[in-house]
Amino acid sequence: MKFKQTMKFQLNDIIPDSLYKYRNYKSELHKRIITHQEIYFSKPSEFLVPYDCTYQVDRDFVKNEQNRRKYYSKFCGIPNLNDPKIDYLINSNPITDKLIDKLEIDYQNKLDQITGVFSGSLTNRNNNLWKVFGGNNKGFCVELNLLDTFPLNFGSKGYVKYVKKEDLPKSKVLYTENDIDFFIYTTDLIFNLPIEFSEEQEYRIEKLFFNDNDRVFKINKNQIKSITLGYKMSQSSRTEIIELIKTHLPNVIIKRLKYDRKNLKEIIC
Repeated sequence: MKFKQTMKFQLNDIIPDSLYKYRNYKSELHKRIITHQEIYFSKPSEFLVPYDCTYQVDRDFVKNEQNRRKYYSKFCGIPNLNDPKIDYLINSNPITDKLIDKLEIDYQNKLDQITGVFSGSLTNRNNNLWKVFGGNNKGFCVELNLLDTFPLNFGSKGYVKYVKKEDLPKSKVLYTENDIDFFIYTTDLIFNLPIEFSEEQEYRIEKLFFNDNDRVFKINKNQIKSITLGYKMSQSSRTEIIELIKTHLPNVIIKRLKYDRKNLKEIIC
């Protein structure tokens, strides 16, 4: 028993018990998590803000001649940074903003082709998430049993790290074939966000996809623990969604948020 308790504590450090996904009740696609138990792994470019999962090159770094010489030295196996062969490569491969613009678009498309990201929060009480993704508090929030839904061997998982905007990761490589730095960067790209969003307490799962149809992922009914209704949801919508949940997810706990003396509290429906 002691070993099992220790194991559970260690797993909770890596993977929390629950992950909350905010949904807009007006979206038929969002309601499919109730009616069909489906979730979606987004392409990186589908995130709403320009700094989230957007491929960016560190322009100052890659334009620096000394950094370029080190790059060619490493990948061409030439120890002397001033070797004439490296001089030739430097001179014959000018790094321009136009080239970098094209590469950023190309690599963003490459990420979209192979990468899917499912993001959620550790809380069902974040005001911004309710506003942006929860239909301005008129939607609902689904609690998933995270470890049961995404086993340890399922994709890459992690808590989002919140940093200053100027410290958000940028790629220091231009040509990415078999470059470990590229793979490190793309992981950092997905799991870093600006510090002003730290209250969202985001946790993400990243997975490789080679077919867009596979991005829609079917989960089991028992992997949905509860559904919380936004405090601005109308009585008619509340009646409708409760009936929908009871029809498709009869064992799921239904809650709603309500203000009581200026404090937000949960009520079991």
